[in-house]
Amino acid sequence: MHDLRVYACMGRFDQFPASLRDFIGELHAGGCALGAGIVDLMFHGRALDHNEAVYFALVEAADGSRVLAFVDRLRLS
Repeated sequence: MHDLRVYACMGRFDQFPASLRDFIGELHAGGCALGAGIVDLMFHGRALDHNEAVYFALVEAADGSRVLAFVDRLRLS
């Protein structure tokens, strides 16, 4: 992993900033938004809880860098 960014504001996907919704949608379309948490946020109306975050990880692979998105427990350090 090369970089990690976190979005941790409670609420439903439709309440996220439009640019963030678009970005997550593009990642999902490209197979880079991973896990049931992302699908639940995008398509099933589940809200991001106060102890959760959407993580964006920049990873380097043999075929180039890519951004992966996923929902996980919020970890503050």
